[in-house]
Amino acid sequence: MRKIRTLTLLLLFISCTLNAQILQEKSVWRELVRDKSTLDIYDIYEWKLEGDTTINQQKYLKLYRDDRYFCAVRESVDQKIYIYFDDDDKEYIIYDFDWKVGKELPIYGNGGKVMYYKKLDKIDRVKLSDGKYYEMITLPKTGVKCIRGIGNTNGFLVRAPAYVIGQLDYLLSYSKGDQLVYENPLFQEEAKFFKSNSSWEILRKNRLDPQQYTIDRYKLEGDTIIKKRKFSKVYRNDRYYCSLYEDELHILYISYKGQEFMLYDFRWENGKTLVRQNRNSKGKLQADLYAKINKVDSLQLLDGKYYKCIKDPERGVVCIQGLGDLRGFFEPMLSFSPSSEDNYLLSFSVGDKLLYENKSLANPQIERQREYDLRVYAKGNSIVLELVSQRVKGAKYLLLFDALGAVQGIYGLWGKDRLELKFLPKGIYFYQICTEQGERIVGKIIL
Repeated sequence: MRKIRTLTLLLLFISCTLNAQILQEKSVWRELVRDKSTLDIYDIYEWKLEGDTTINQQKYLKLYRDDRYFCAVRESVDQKIYIYFDDDDKEYIIYDFDWKVGKELPIYGNGGKVMYYKKLDKIDRVKLSDGKYYEMITLPKTGVKCIRGIGNTNGFLVRAPAYVIGQLDYLLSYSKGDQLVYENPLFQEEAKFFKSNSSWEILRKNRLDPQQYTIDRYKLEGDTIIKKRKFSKVYRNDRYYCSLYEDELHILYISYKGQEFMLYDFRWENGKTLVRQNRNSKGKLQADLYAKINKVDSLQLLDGKYYKCIKDPERGVVCIQGLGDLRGFFEPMLSFSPSSEDNYLLSFSVGDKLLYENKSLANPQIERQREYDLRVYAKGNSIVLELVSQRVKGAKYLLLFDALGAVQGIYGLWGKDRLELKFLPKGIYFYQICTEQGERIVGKIIL
């Protein structure tokens, strides 16, 4: 008798759990919204359930978008989700979460109209970030996932009357209070081409005098928030240069001097025409034809893996997916460097792992300059020049010239590995280091 009573209580508990309230106050959805007709991402919304209200004798939870009231939401006893807009003075059904195998589940569209029915032949279970398992189904035609209690992975309110045709939405994350429940795998670090410790070496060579060249070093380090999106900081020669953002479709955007533009579209397929945004000579953004893909090829890099690439009949490989243009990853931004210069990608690394190296450019002089002689960084109102490579440590003195060749300073070193220069104006400078062995090492720094 005790076993029967225990089993009855267990069944009652399971029944109550399955029919527990789905909508909970403090639930937060973060959604990325973009326009299908353009490549520009134009907003990220944060939706939050907070507080309640009574409408037509029904209790609703208030839904806020970016801290401004948007509409009211309620859940019925049979686990249907309704939204109410004050302007319409009516409610619309957007979800039916009463899922059972064999049920003809209605999929609702704008205005609460049934678009079609999906027969639930199978209900999947997926483990989310909070360690719990949630029921999930895949919608036909679109392949969009719907997670019970969370909604569609292309946005919780994607079927609301206010939804704009032509938008393309993605659910970035869903949280209950401070607990992260769902995070879109398309936006996680492992799904991205560019890792947070990527680095490039770019050679800028003078066409008139090939012996004159500069090697610039770019690296991703740290991040910053711009318009609610997390950008990776890009440093050039150890000084902040710009910020990079890779979206869920592997389109790369650059934020540079207050402007944001599309740098690369890595959604490659045969016959596709690639475009990008560029800065003209006046610093204005303009559309630019990048390449026509006749055939997507592949290339094995130094890590042993194969990467997609685009080839040109004359130049050979011109761009590698995830590495960028072989004239330098930031070639569109470098295109307004002096017309007498050519740019080349010397190497690309992820952390300490070298993935690509342009050996056709190798010569002893370039290899020597690829060593880090100076590390330049800001410290308050000062600029610090730190001697890094072994060949310059223990140097006697350093001469600093401006872009016109005028001497800006002669600094005795005598064993010191660091110089701190106060109130040095921004600009292009050239240095000459005299070592104990009498060797003169020259280079350029940009402040």
